[in-house]
Amino acid sequence: MTIRERVMLRQALLEDLYEYHFEKGGDALLIEDFNENVEQRLAYLYLFEKGYADLFIDENGANVGIRAAGIELVEAGRIKIH
Repeated sequence: MTIRERVMLRQALLEDLYEYHFEKGGDALLIEDFNENVEQRLAYLYLFEKGYADLFIDENGANVGIRAAGIELVEAGRIKIH
């Protein structure tokens, strides 16, 4: 995967978290196959480390939710996550 593809993946995941957050009343997204897709896992970890997402990993997978900083980033339309 290229650098541009990774940035685009992070952008898409954050936008998906934003939509999920408001569609599900603030619930976190359960990702059961969290460890199976390495690029996706690393993208979510990056979003967590930057403070854009919450991340809780257990034996069932991962619960991922968007944080206020992630919401503001999406709403401002200035997602430049790199």
